[in-house]
Amino acid sequence: MLNILHLSNNKEPGKQAPEEKANQNGKLFWIWVSVFLDVIGFAVLFPYLPRFYLDLGAALPRVGLYLSVGAMIGLFSNILWGRAADHFGRNRVLLVCRLGAAAGYLLLAMSKNITWLLVARVVDGIFSRTVPVSLAAISDLVPHERQSGEMSRIGIAWMVGGLIGPGIGAALALSGLFALGIFCAALTVASMLISLAVLRKDSHHRQDQKVPASENPAKKTALFSARVFKNPRARALLTQNIFAFLAYFTFSTATTLYMTKQFALTVAQIGTLLTSANILNLFVRLTIFPLVLRRLGDAKTYQLGLLAYLAAFAWLMVAADPVQFTLILVLTSFGTSCSLDVMNGRLSQAVSADQRGEIMGLNATAENVALIVGPIVAGNALAMPGI
Repeated sequence: MLNILHLSNNKEPGKQAPEEKANQNGKLFWIWVSVFLDVIGFAVLFPYLPRFYLDLGAALPRVGLYLSVGAMIGLFSNILWGRAADHFGRNRVLLVCRLGAAAGYLLLAMSKNITWLLVARVVDGIFSRTVPVSLAAISDLVPHERQSGEMSRIGIAWMVGGLIGPGIGAALALSGLFALGIFCAALTVASMLISLAVLRKDSHHRQDQKVPASENPAKKTALFSARVFKNPRARALLTQNIFAFLAYFTFSTATTLYMTKQFALTVAQIGTLLTSANILNLFVRLTIFPLVLRRLGDAKTYQLGLLAYLAAFAWLMVAADPVQFTLILVLTSFGTSCSLDVMNGRLSQAVSADQRGEIMGLNATAENVALIVGPIVAGNALAMPGI
């Protein structure tokens, strides 16, 4: 969201002047506010999209394919927006993305059949790429040693969004796609206005700043680059994340369909269950996870997250009621905090400052690969006899 600001070094290395620290904290606050609004829009809509596809006449195996459409487009747009953020600046890219995302939500609000719903999801796939750019902005602002902890805070945004999103979505879903689309478009416009305000403030501030050409990513990087792939550590971390994302999105995509098929829950009941699970998720995220991260460090916390996934999915094979399923949701959420959230900081540390937008865009592309494959696997698996 923000270009890197290179301040004069008339201070001891590693120390921040009070006014600089206050300025940094203020920018971080507004980044997190905008990320939170973006997450709310996703959390309001995502759990109920499968039900709308079913209600519009889609067969169960087709639902997974339709859910993958936005991710198929995002597979390419993530890299584009990530590199564009390095080249043109975080905020300028976020303004474009949020304007396009708002248009996609308005199309969704007007959708009366599967065709128009798919068109809306294509637009969403092109422009809803704000989280990786925001993470790159955060990594620009905080010191190296704080990046994992600061960037893992996105998990809190997802937890809070997941806490209130499903309840809001359940209420809006009763009025159909129109109410959901308008609400999500309004959130996106609010995020866009925040980006616009911060951009104007930064533009004014930069008039008195001299950024060395050797440190200016806009002057020393091309819009497209393959340098990240030459970094062995970055390649290994991205590969790990593909499999972790695949496990998570196969499960999360199937959640609403599974509760509909296995427990015959209504939209209102699904919203209540998801909200209950996320109350527990938020407690775990704010209390247990920080202790685990401090005690174990990044690498071991990541490994613990993968073990939590394995335990949750093993439990899923024998779960027989909604209460057990709620606890499985909590366990998978803890696994996500320990693995995927921590990985953002590890990725930012693996590359130079002028490649952070690119690495976050590539990581979001890995996420999109999982979002393509996961729903297809989930839809076909749930359609199998005996499930």
